[in-house]
Amino acid sequence: MTVHTTTVSEMSTWGNAYHMTQSNFFTSRVIDVWNYLNDDIVKSPSISVFKKRLSGVKFDRFLTVTD
Repeated sequence: MTVHTTTVSEMSTWGNAYHMTQSNFFTSRVIDVWNYLNDDIVKSPSISVFKKRLSGVKFDRFLTVTD
């Protein structure tokens, strides 16, 4: 049986990797877009009205590619 011991440097690397994945996680990005929408879009009376209002929104600012 092999026992793996974790060093402090490995733990800090894990923390950085975890933080990087959390900042780019899907729900985080979706929340940013949802919060960007106007109240009249969010509170649409039906899904068809929501889609129609949503089609007029420019999402350019959320489609940037980072290295």
